[in-house]
Amino acid sequence: MPFEEIKIITIVMLPLFILLFFISLGKLKYSKELAINKWILILYSSVILILHFANIIHFMNIVIMHYLIMLVTIVNILIVLLKLIKRKKYKSIILTITAICFLLSLILDIFVYSKLQGFLLTTLATKGLIAFTIMYYYIAIKEITRVYENEKEREIYKKLAFTDGLTGLKNRLAFEEKMNYINRNLSLYKGNAFFVFDLNNLKLINDTMGHSSGDKYIIKSIIILNEVLGEFGDIYRIGGDEFVFIGEHYFDIEATIDILKDKLKICYNNEIMGIAYGYKKITEEYDDIYDVYSLADNEMYKNKITK
Repeated sequence: MPFEEIKIITIVMLPLFILLFFISLGKLKYSKELAINKWILILYSSVILILHFANIIHFMNIVIMHYLIMLVTIVNILIVLLKLIKRKKYKSIILTITAICFLLSLILDIFVYSKLQGFLLTTLATKGLIAFTIMYYYIAIKEITRVYENEKEREIYKKLAFTDGLTGLKNRLAFEEKMNYINRNLSLYKGNAFFVFDLNNLKLINDTMGHSSGDKYIIKSIIILNEVLGEFGDIYRIGGDEFVFIGEHYFDIEATIDILKDKLKICYNNEIMGIAYGYKKITEEYDDIYDVYSLADNEMYKNKITK
């Protein structure tokens, strides 16, 4: 196909391409006016190309009509954009400026054509399309940046939603999500440890010494648990005085418990404060991680009562 014919196809399709560009990047797909405009341009472009290549009408003879159709399309786009800006539904004016650039380029092109009587799309094909390309990439980059920032924001909100405010540990919501995940992948956790912890007499300390003392008790206990178990898995705060540890890989449970006992003796050398615990190893006999949780919880309460 000769280059001149390719150029004609491009020029004939240009009003439709421009309209689709604004509909896509301006999120204007629900505009009734532009939807009608789109189907008119599809029909118009198809008919013109068929007539041109059938040698019934040469495109050069209807250039002015084509300019006017393009002019009407851009004016229609501008009207829709300005309505949305007026209703404060479309805050960005970048696409409006782009449409105005197209409009001015087109008016100048019509003026040049009327004076020189030749098939010239000099202004539109250079300055107009340069502006089109610059705006397109600017909006594309801005959209990518917006998606990235929204993703980061979602991650921050998710972290906040899954984090305990006082301790910085994962909270009950994160715990439930993890339990559901483990149940779907239970074989990956076989042999790992599951601990349940409870702070002794937290309510008593809150009532007699104040909640600030209770908070310090909680934080001190978390520091101990993190020092002993932190490298082996995650600790969750699932209640005011209840914590759960889920092992992510194998470690020597008995040796770790001995270390925990020694630290508790040093840090809590009275009968009021302390951490009761119970644990179970996740083995083949369990089909549900909540069964392991229940057994570890029961063991924790037995240890709490005996103390």
